[in-house]
Amino acid sequence: MKRYYHYAIMFAFAFNALGPVAQNTGKMTTAPGSVILNFHAAPALTKISNSAYSDAVSTKGGFSGGLDAVYYFMSFKKVNIGVSLGVNYSYYSSGIKLNYRDSLWTTDADAENVHLYEKGNRLSETQKLSAINVPVLLRFDYPLAGKFDMYLNAGMYVSMFVSKKYSSTTDYTARAYYPKYNATLFDVDVANSPYFYPTNKAMSSDGKLKLKSDIGVQMALGCKYNISPAVALTAGLNACLGLRNMANNSGTAQPLVNNDRTINSMAGKSGNTKTTALAFELGISWKPAWLQKKQ
Repeated sequence: MKRYYHYAIMFAFAFNALGPVAQNTGKMTTAPGSVILNFHAAPALTKISNSAYSDAVSTKGGFSGGLDAVYYFMSFKKVNIGVSLGVNYSYYSSGIKLNYRDSLWTTDADAENVHLYEKGNRLSETQKLSAINVPVLLRFDYPLAGKFDMYLNAGMYVSMFVSKKYSSTTDYTARAYYPKYNATLFDVDVANSPYFYPTNKAMSSDGKLKLKSDIGVQMALGCKYNISPAVALTAGLNACLGLRNMANNSGTAQPLVNNDRTINSMAGKSGNTKTTALAFELGISWKPAWLQKKQ
């Protein structure tokens, strides 16, 4: 959380540095024909949901930052309306904690059919996603008293993941029933053996999440403080809700632990995986003269 305080401090410094300009200048206007560039950073609470274990999923700290360009094309009474196209970097993080119990039919290292019973005591998994988002939003600006305006943004975004990672730890127990031999193996933990059915063995693994790209809706509500006709500071709440099921499972049941003794992600057992984020957004709006429509 310390890095989030750094963003707030940087915002305050920018406010103080630009504040004297406001003594002899007016407000930034967003009349039709105006083009505004917005730069923003937003510490966030994020969640990567898992339909199979929804009660075990927790939110963690994330981040979003980027820029966009807004073209204001009409006014309705006091409201100026525009459309924006942007590019953002987003970081999502989420956690899962539970005591895992399950059984499934699978095959061992020798392709023998086996009914596998598994327990993952104190299973803990952290999932992390990094994405490039391209949002297309409608923008609504409404003037308030003094140098303040209120803004509302709403629209859609597309996410392309550049990093999809997970790390897991658990105390693993397994036993395997072989119907061909009417035999059950358990408490088998021999180095380099193709058979691995340990009892309460501490394990950890890192891996790559198998998830598809995301599509979602984005909304933001906040205030703008006008420093000058060219510069304003913004602050508000920004919510992103993923709409697409990102689960990319093969449809076949997978064990908690593979034959190579790696732990599978719980995302592989989810029929529906989605992202959500709630962010406190700080930013700077800039109205460069060379981008404005000449009257």
